[in-house]
Amino acid sequence: MEPVEEESKLSDQKLSVRQKRPLFTFKSGNTYLGEWVGDKPDGFGVKTFASGSRYEGDFKNGLMHGSGKKYFKPGDMYEGDWKDDEMAGRGVYRWAN
Repeated sequence: MEPVEEESKLSDQKLSVRQKRPLFTFKSGNTYLGEWVGDKPDGFGVKTFASGSRYEGDFKNGLMHGSGKKYFKPGDMYEGDWKDDEMAGRGVYRWAN
């Protein structure tokens, strides 16, 4: 019984280790280059959206979370805090015009 339990512990450890991986393209057309934990972006990365927008910053559990910059297609940009894919806390929004 112990070998199975030990193998399970090793699998859990591998899933919680932050790894850098090559560029990944999602079914939506969005791409992500950066750090992963398990099967989700986690740590620093760059996500480019199919719409043309781009986010550079921190991710947690697959979501924009922490500090980062998002460049919107019309040329606007937000730099600041993010929580669960939403602008939150302190930040600066700059309009293109």
